Formats: sequence, C-alpha cells, structure tokens
Amino acid sequence: MSLGEPNSSIDTSAFTGDYKQYIDWLAQDLKISHKAVRKNKIEIKEENKKQYDQRNAVVSLTYAVGDQVFYMIVGSAHTQTRY
Repeated sequence: MSLGEPNSSIDTSAFTGDYKQYIDWLAQDLKISHKAVRKNKIEIKEENKKQYDQRNAVVSLTYAVGDQVFYMIVGSAHTQTRY
C-alpha cells in the first residue's frame, strides 16, 4: 500500500476569487481523494482477510447446490437430515 508523498494533492495556490472555478476544483479534488481512500480500504480489507484465513485455517466448502448434506441443530435432542 503506497502512502504517496505528504500533501502531494494539495494545491497551495492563492484563491483567485472565481467561486465557480474553486467549487469545480474542490469537487474534483474530493473525487480523487474519495477514490484513493476507497482503493486503500479495499486493499486493507483484502490483506486482513488473507491474514485471518491464514490464522484460522479457513477451508473452502466442498459441497454444491443440490448435494445432500447432514446437519445438526445445536441444543436440540433430535438430529435432522435434509434431502
């Protein structure tokens, strides 16, 4: 995950007085910032999932739709099968 240069997207030029231009610039800068934050959040989420799966030995399911499965209801005196 790249953090980039500090303050790399900040335009430090003085305000010229054209409000429309300023609003357009601000909207564009917010869109860029939002995209960057979203991308970083996705990268962090994927990395966290990878680490979680490694720590907890997550195994992919081996059954598919239509397969017969056996399940138990915890706390019940009965065991049920579903076909």
